[in-house]
Amino acid sequence: MNFKCLLVLSCLLLALNSHAQNNAGCPNANFSMGNFTNWQGYTGNYTNPAAAVGIVNGRHTIITTQGIDPNTCGGLPMIPPGSTFSARLGNSSTGAQGERLTYTMNVTAQNSLFIYKYAVVLQDPGHSPAQQPVFQMRLLNQNGTQINGNCGQYSVYAGQPGQNFQTCGSVKWLPWTVVGVNLQAYVGQNITIEFTTKDCSLSGHYGYGYVVADCMPLILDLDYCFGSPTINISGPAGFQSYNWSSGQNTQSISVPAASAAPSYTVTMQSFSNQGNCTVALTASAIPTTVQNNFTVTQACPWAATQFSSTPTILPQMINGVPLANGGAASWYWNFGDGSTLTGSNPALHQNPTHVYQNPGTYTVTHIVYTQAGCLDTAVQTIQVLPPPVINFTFNNACVGAAVNTINQTQDPNLAAVTYQWIWGDNTANSTTANASHTYQNAGTYQLGLAATNIGGCADTLYQTVIIHPLPPVNAGNDVSICPGTTIQLTATGAVSYTWETGTANGGNYTPTVNETLTVTGVDNNGCVNQDSMNITLYPNALVNAGQDISVCLGSSVTITATGSNTYQWNNGIVNGQTFTPPLGVTTNIVIGTSVNGCTNSDTMILSVWSNPTLSAGPDQIVCAGDSTVLNATGAVSYQWTGGVINNVYFTPQASGIWIVSGIDANGCNGVDTMAITIPQPAVFAGNDTSVCPGFSIPLNASLASTYQWSTNTNNGNTYTPLSNEVISVIGYDINQCPAYDTLLVTVFPAAVVDAGPDIQVCSGSTVTITGNGVATYSWDNGLTNGQSFIPPVGVVTYTVTGTDVNGCIDNDQMILTVWANPTVSAGNDQAICEGSSTTVTGSGAVSYVWNNGVIDNTAFTPLTNANYTVTGTDNNGCIGTDNMNITIEPASFPNFNAAITADCNPFTFTLTNTSTGTPAVNALWDFGDGNTANGLNSVTGTYSNSGCYDVELTLTTALGCIWDTVILDYLCSYPVPIADFEASPSSLSDMQNMSTMENQSSGANFYWWDFGDGSQNSTEFSPIHAFPNSTAANFLITLIVSTANGCTDTATQVVSLTDSEIIYVPNTFTPDGNEFNQSWLPIITGGFDPFEYTCIIYDRWGEIIWETHSHLIGWDGKNLNGKDVQQGTYTWKILLKVPYMDKRKEYSGHLNLLR
Repeated sequence: MNFKCLLVLSCLLLALNSHAQNNAGCPNANFSMGNFTNWQGYTGNYTNPAAAVGIVNGRHTIITTQGIDPNTCGGLPMIPPGSTFSARLGNSSTGAQGERLTYTMNVTAQNSLFIYKYAVVLQDPGHSPAQQPVFQMRLLNQNGTQINGNCGQYSVYAGQPGQNFQTCGSVKWLPWTVVGVNLQAYVGQNITIEFTTKDCSLSGHYGYGYVVADCMPLILDLDYCFGSPTINISGPAGFQSYNWSSGQNTQSISVPAASAAPSYTVTMQSFSNQGNCTVALTASAIPTTVQNNFTVTQACPWAATQFSSTPTILPQMINGVPLANGGAASWYWNFGDGSTLTGSNPALHQNPTHVYQNPGTYTVTHIVYTQAGCLDTAVQTIQVLPPPVINFTFNNACVGAAVNTINQTQDPNLAAVTYQWIWGDNTANSTTANASHTYQNAGTYQLGLAATNIGGCADTLYQTVIIHPLPPVNAGNDVSICPGTTIQLTATGAVSYTWETGTANGGNYTPTVNETLTVTGVDNNGCVNQDSMNITLYPNALVNAGQDISVCLGSSVTITATGSNTYQWNNGIVNGQTFTPPLGVTTNIVIGTSVNGCTNSDTMILSVWSNPTLSAGPDQIVCAGDSTVLNATGAVSYQWTGGVINNVYFTPQASGIWIVSGIDANGCNGVDTMAITIPQPAVFAGNDTSVCPGFSIPLNASLASTYQWSTNTNNGNTYTPLSNEVISVIGYDINQCPAYDTLLVTVFPAAVVDAGPDIQVCSGSTVTITGNGVATYSWDNGLTNGQSFIPPVGVVTYTVTGTDVNGCIDNDQMILTVWANPTVSAGNDQAICEGSSTTVTGSGAVSYVWNNGVIDNTAFTPLTNANYTVTGTDNNGCIGTDNMNITIEPASFPNFNAAITADCNPFTFTLTNTSTGTPAVNALWDFGDGNTANGLNSVTGTYSNSGCYDVELTLTTALGCIWDTVILDYLCSYPVPIADFEASPSSLSDMQNMSTMENQSSGANFYWWDFGDGSQNSTEFSPIHAFPNSTAANFLITLIVSTANGCTDTATQVVSLTDSEIIYVPNTFTPDGNEFNQSWLPIITGGFDPFEYTCIIYDRWGEIIWETHSHLIGWDGKNLNGKDVQQGTYTWKILLKVPYMDKRKEYSGHLNLLR
C-alpha cells in the first residue's frame, strides 16, 4: 500500500461531488439542473406579488452563461463568483409588477450550512420609500416565522440610505451579497427561503434581482492523503473575512501534519448589507488512506476473465454521506498482455472483463485513484492455464478467523479456466485461484475445490476442515470512578490475555477518560476472542477560587469559591465569610469536593497594600493678595480642600488650615494638613496740609517697620509739592507685608498765562493770536492781543507776558507757521482686466481723497471705464488736486472638453479648448499628474498611473489677463490587471492528465480560461482541468483577466501531455505450427514515436538474425532469409524515441524459442 501526499479539503470534495451533495442536501437550490425544479414561483403586482402561482418565463429566468447585467454600466456579473448558475427574479419592464421565488427544504446534518446569494438592480425615480422599487428576502421556519435575525431577512428600496448602492444613470444596484446561515437548530424541520421583487407602485420604473442558494454540512471534514507533511485548509470562497481557531485570518491556511490539532474551526464573516452575519465551520484532521486490491476469476484463452476492484479507502463517509464507489473515483488496469484500460466510469472501469489470447503467466497492475488524487497500486500475477489436476492445502481455523487455501491444482496442458471453492457452510462460493474464508460457527466442514477447463471439463476435491470455537473471554464488570483512581484489570475465560492498554492481566490501570477497554484472549487452539468493559469517570470537581483581589490595608474582603459542593481553604479562610486581611501578599488555595466525592483545587492571590504616608508641606505666612503653592508628596494623585490643585499657584483669602488627601499607585489613601497665616499690617502718613507754590512740607509716617513714599522721599525728610497732590506711603511690617495710607497736599495756583496754541496755516489764510488766563497781556513783535492779520510764508515765534489778580507773573510763547500749498499728481492712465482689481495712488501730498468712492492706494474693482479725481492734503493740511482715466478689457471664459474621459492604463487623451470671450495669446494645461502642456487649440497627454485627475486650463490675453478653470476628477485612468498563472503540473501524461491552474494574477475581478483543447471555457479563479488523454499533445492555455472597468491582460502557458510508456516483452514463444503462441511480439502501450521504432534479434554470437521497424510486427522464429532458426535462447534489443523530444531509449533482454 502506498499513499499519495496530497491534501483535499472536504469543501473541495463537496465542490467536486456537488451534484451528489445537492441531491442529498438541497437539490437544485443552485439551479444546477438548468431549471426551477424544487422552486415555487409566483407573480402579481406591487400590492400582492404572489397573487398567481407558477413560473412565468421572462419574470423567472435561469441564467446559465456568465455575462454582465446591461443596466449596471458593466459592473454586475449575472452569476456570482463560485457559482455556475443563477436566477433573475423580475425584469426591466415596468408596470408595477411583482414576482416571488421560494425554496423549501428539510434540514439535515448534511445541509445545515445554508448559503444564499443575491444582487439587486432598482431604478430610482426619487419617489417616497413606500412607492420605490423594492427587493426583499426572508428565511422562514416551518411555521412561516422569519428566523436568524438580520441574516434571515432583508428589504431594500431604490436609493435607500446606508446601503452599498452603485449608480448607473437612474439605476441603483447592489453587488453580490453572500450570507451563510447556521441551520443546526432546525434539523428535522422544513425551512423556506423567499425572494421578492417589485417595480415602483406608480408603474413607471422597474426593479429586479439575481438569486442563488446552496447548502453543505456545517462541519468541514479534512480529507488529505496519508503521509502528506502539510495540511492545507481552505474555507468556502465568497466570504468577507476568515478567522481560524489557530489565529490565522486568510481563506486558506497550512499546518504541519505532524503537529496538527484534532480539528480547526473557521468563523467566516459574510459580505452582507444586513449587519454582522457569521458562520463557523469545523474541520477534523483525518487522513485518507488507500489500500488497493482486486480479484480475478481464472480464465482460459479467448474467454472473458472477470476483474473486480476491491480497495479499502478510509474514511468511507464525508459528513455522514457515504462516498460513491467506496471512495474510488477512477481506475487503471494493465492486464499484462499489452492491453490497458483507464477511466472514471464505474460501469466500464471498476470491474472490467478481459480476454487473453494465449495461455501463460501475466502480471496485472491495477491502480485506484480517489477524488482527492490519493492512489495505491496492486499487482497480481495470473496464469491462463489449460484444464487442471486439482489439489489444494489449507489451514484449520477458529470461528471468525480466515481459512486460507493454497491451490496446488496443475494441468500439463496449461488450460485451467475457473475455480469454485465450496465452503460447506451454505455461504457463497469463491472463484479465485487461492481463497480465504471465515466460518461463523465451530464444527467440521467439507471444503471443496471445483475446477473447469476451457472445454467445460470440471473436477471437485473435498477435504475436511476443523473450525475451533472461540474462548468465552470476560473482561469483568463495568465500573464508575473518580479521575485518578486505579482499577485492576482481570479477564477470564481464556489461557492468555492482552489488554489494549498494555496492562498485564490482573495488573493495575488508572483511566484518564471515559472509555471502553477491550481485552483479547487466546485459548490452547490459538483461537482469539474479545470482551470489553466500560469505565465511567465521574466529572472532576470544578472549583473556582475567584478572581485575584488587591485591597488597601484595613479593607474588608470576602473570598467565595464556586463550582463544587463543599470547600476547604488554607490560611484559615472560611468560604464566603468576610474578614480584614493583614498587610502583604498571600496565595490562598481552596479544595472543592463534588457530590460524587471527587476533588479539585484552585488558587487566588490576595494582595493587601499599605496606605501612603502623605506630607502636606510646612506651614506658610502669606501676605494678603499674594499667591502661593501647596506641594504635597508621598502619593501619586492629590486633592486639597478649597479646590486647590497640588503644585499650582493660588491666592488664599484668609488664614486657615488646608487638608490634602492622596492616592498612591495601588489606590490607597493618605491625609495630611498645613496652616497658612495672612498678617494684618498698619501705617499712618500724617495729617493733610496746604502750602504755597515753592514751599516744602515734612514727610514722617508711623506704625510700620519700613516706609516707601510715592515721592521717593526718605521718611522724616521734607518735600516741595509743585501742585495739589495726594502723596501715598507704603508701610511694611516685619513679614514684609504692606499697608497703605495717603497725605493730601493743597498748593495755591501760580499765575499762568497762555499765549494760545501754535498755529499752522496754509499760504493766504487769516490769523488771530489771543492770550488768556490772567488779567493783562503784553506781546512782542508789535502784536496787539486779539487782532487779525495775514502772515507771509515762514515761521515766527511770539512771546506774551501776563499778570494775574494776585500779582503773579507768567510768560508764554506760541509759534506761527505759514505753509506753501502742495502740488498733487493722480498718476498715469490705466488699462486693466475685467473683474480685476487695481489701485490709484496720488502723490505730492500726504493724504488723498478720490471721487467715485475710491480709497487711495487701496485695491478696488472698476465696473466701467471712468475718470477719477484726487484731492491731496500734505502734512500741514494744505491741499491740491489732479485726475486720471481707467479703461477695462472684457473677460475670457476658459472651457474645454475631451472625447474620452476614462480608459485603461496607459490612458492617452486629447483635450480641446472651447473657450470664449477675449481671445487668449497663451493657454497652459495642467493634467493633474505633475505634467503640463501649452496649446491654444488641442493638446494630448498620457496618464501612466491609475487614478482620477483634476484638469486645469489657464488662459493669458495680450494684456496679460489670466483666466482659468478646473474640472475635478475629469479624467480617470483605470489600473490594468496583471495576468499570471502557473499550470501545476505543466507536464502531463495519459495517466495523469489533470492540472491545477494556480492563478497568480493581481488587480482583476473576472477571469476567463481557454485550455486550448476545445473544451468549455472556465471563469473560476484557479480551475482544475482534465486534458484529453487519448493522444500526446501540447496545449496552449490562455488566461484573460479583466476588471470591473473593462481593463484586461492576457497570459499563456503551454502544457505538454505525453503517453505513458508501458512495455511488455514475452520471454518465451513456441512457433511449432499449432494455433497458439506462434510469434514473439513486444507490446508497448504508448509514450513512444511509432515511426522511430527498431527491434533487433541477435543469436549467441551477436549476429543480427532478424530486424523490424514496425511495432506491430512480431518475430515468427525465422531469420532474415526466411528460414527457421533452431530452438534456443536469443538476445533482443528495442530502440525507441520519446514523442516531441530529442530523447531515445534502449531496452534489451533474452527470450526462449521452443519448438
